[in-house]
Amino acid sequence: MFEKGTAYRLSGNIERFKAEVEKTYSYIYNSNYMSRFYRELGFYFVERKLYDLGNALYTYSNYFYKTDTAENELKYIAQQENRNVMYTPINEIRQYLRDYNIPLNFNKVITDCIFNELQNAKGRQIARYFSNLMYEMTLNKDFIWLEPIINENYGIKIDKPDHWELLSKSYYEKYGLSENTVFAFLAPQIGLYTVVYMGECSDNEFIKKFDDIIANLKNSGIKILTQYLDTIGKTIGKLCFEKTENGTNILQNENYILENNRIFRICWKSQNVNPKLENDELASSIVKSLITVNETISNETLYENKENNDIDMQIQLINDEFNKDGLSERTYNLINDFSSRNLKDSGHDPFWKDYAKIILNAIIVLILVDKNKISIAEVKEKCKNINLLREYCEHSVNEIDIVKVQKFPELINGITQIRKNGADKTISSALEIITESF
Repeated sequence: MFEKGTAYRLSGNIERFKAEVEKTYSYIYNSNYMSRFYRELGFYFVERKLYDLGNALYTYSNYFYKTDTAENELKYIAQQENRNVMYTPINEIRQYLRDYNIPLNFNKVITDCIFNELQNAKGRQIARYFSNLMYEMTLNKDFIWLEPIINENYGIKIDKPDHWELLSKSYYEKYGLSENTVFAFLAPQIGLYTVVYMGECSDNEFIKKFDDIIANLKNSGIKILTQYLDTIGKTIGKLCFEKTENGTNILQNENYILENNRIFRICWKSQNVNPKLENDELASSIVKSLITVNETISNETLYENKENNDIDMQIQLINDEFNKDGLSERTYNLINDFSSRNLKDSGHDPFWKDYAKIILNAIIVLILVDKNKISIAEVKEKCKNINLLREYCEHSVNEIDIVKVQKFPELINGITQIRKNGADKTISSALEIITESF
């Protein structure tokens, strides 16, 4: 559809070009296409010499997916108006779009369609695809698919958003990265996102080292825009300062995190726009996912192999995610994956394993909301007696956020089954499978 519009543009029929671009809106389902939609409209309005509107559209296209095309067009507009490149503020963008009857976001019909597909795909690999689409369309972090990645040399784990690309070490020299780089990702809108080991450091030394970093930056002539020390939970020092690269103002974000008596610098760049781009906000949230892992596991993913010695790591991930974001989409995905991988068939009909998974998921959630963490011992204890499990369910279910639990129909079903009178034989079979699996 976009190419059809391009054909009209190249033939000089600019109005038909605009009409064809507008037709694409009802079918757009990802950020890449949404970005192109606004770029194509930007081209039309620049041709009509409505430069303010064109500038707003090209700026807005970068909110969905940053491209060199949009950047070059913003430079072109600046040349036409004999000024420096500028990014239209988001409140002005929204007003322009309302005034010219241009959609502000994805089509709700498409969003609802993808959400329904995600609900139907729960527990299957295709859920990853629909979850990523939902994140692109809503920018709700509950939908983003995070993949735990570790570095064996440093024993460090971090959550990689699925749409970020893990950079191979063979490219470190090309990008001028330090040999102490732990992770490097290529992320939409923000480019390189790096985690670098900075050396050993105790709790008492961290504040002084952070102050020294600030002093060195200031002595080199850099103006620091914001600086903040967060000591609640993880110890993180945050810095933001402005730089000029290739004639464009960008913001340099540096976070210094203390983890297991070692300092790591997490760094990325962003456009100097306000409010910050959504992927920039995501970059900030990923900082706190950096943790030490206690066992050496495959560098591809923490869930690559299914040996029993992985169970503790899977439990740790569930506990970390629950303590970070509560009963989120990510937390429940980890729970569901844990149950799917570790429940054994033991010669049972497949129905029984699926049923046991629903029950195990519910038990894990009940323990989490009661104790904020789970363990295999705690799970096995709850499986010993049906009546005690029901009593525990009645106690814990009051702690569950009803709004959040509505997202997980399978979880509601599991809790309902546990509370259900007259189902002792069925529940006993499920509890037996769970106990035998661990």
